[in-house]
Amino acid sequence: MLGSLPHRRREDRPHRFRRGVFLLPSLFTVANLFCGYACVIFALRHAFEQAAMFIGFAIVLDMLDGRVARMTGTSSAFGVEFDSLADVVSFGMAPAVLCFAWGLKGFDQAGWAAHMAQLAGHFLVDAEGKVAWTQIEVVQPGGRVPGRGDILGVA
Repeated sequence: MLGSLPHRRREDRPHRFRRGVFLLPSLFTVANLFCGYACVIFALRHAFEQAAMFIGFAIVLDMLDGRVARMTGTSSAFGVEFDSLADVVSFGMAPAVLCFAWGLKGFDQAGWAAHMAQLAGHFLVDAEGKVAWTQIEVVQPGGRVPGRGDILGVA
């Protein structure tokens, strides 16, 4: 009876991923977001070396999440936006808090003013510029992608 059933060889079957593989890029993004949050916590506890290490881990995780999404064919609009949020936290807010806790906290009011200027003028503009650059690439593939000078000129 089993001999009469059609038999497909393994090579003839289409290559499919398991069901949960679409979660894999989002897990890398959540880990990236966690690294940014951990950097803030360690910076506020004056553990600056550990805080800086978390920014380094976030860089690696940020590179991996997009690459894994493209390799598995699971990229989505939600994933792009979620990655953008994680980038702002990990590469905008966390380095700014680390710089404030390390070098500007002892200056009281002047330290707060310098921190706000640094936060608005450097880290968040650069982080948002990266996000805008990514969004332009997603919306207009093959079009002209502005360089960093174009993005900062607009900001």
